Amino acid sequence: MKKLTAAIALTIAAATAVTAFSGCNIIKSLLPFGKNEPSTAPVTTVAATTAPATTQAATTEPPTVAKQTEAPAATTRKPEESSNTSEYPSQLDGGFYLVTTPTCASATLGINFTVPEWQNKVYCKNGNSNRGFYFEFYEASNLINGIEKYGFDSMGLLFAVYATDTEANGDIEYPAGSIVLNGEKKYLTYFKPTDVRFDTEDKTLQQNYQDAYQYQRDYFQSGVVREDMQYSPSAHTNSVNLKSN
Repeated sequence: MKKLTAAIALTIAAATAVTAFSGCNIIKSLLPFGKNEPSTAPVTTVAATTAPATTQAATTEPPTVAKQTEAPAATTRKPEESSNTSEYPSQLDGGFYLVTTPTCASATLGINFTVPEWQNKVYCKNGNSNRGFYFEFYEASNLINGIEKYGFDSMGLLFAVYATDTEANGDIEYPAGSIVLNGEKKYLTYFKPTDVRFDTEDKTLQQNYQDAYQYQRDYFQSGVVREDMQYSPSAHTNSVNLKSN
């Protein structure tokens, strides 16, 4: 009996030493009352392994980034180019040519006009009459309507410039300086119509004409005469002079 007691004591002492060294409770595993008791040690381990899940979800959350990368795409989209076409034909019988650029020139008179609001809406015409050389501008819809409906090709006239032998001084025709044309001095005349040049029965045609007519004096005065035409401005008080290079 003494030997058995000594053996048990020796075993317990050895188990205690192992437990102190390794942290494992050998005594509970050997004794009957410790075999069916659940161990709580893994709980700490499970909690430790599941803790990073919260951190991982926070670092991979994408909604804010996605919204920021979508926004610039809309601001960098190339804008659609505006159309530069006209509903009117490029030319009409009688020497009328559609103004398709912001500038329009008379090669004969050596004058270049800047007419951006009239682009694709107005016709110009170079000609020569018993009064001399001329350059005219017409609002397109009224010019075409006048030709087709009345056989009259002066509807829609906005302004004209003439090169004549004598200088103008009236209320309808204004002096606009002089040039040397084919070796002879010619006086330039600025003419603006004061009679009705639109179809009074059509409100759309009337509005088209009035929209264009508001620019006629400014556009005449935008004219620049070529240097070789030897332009000289008029000294008259009611003159509407041009510029020269």
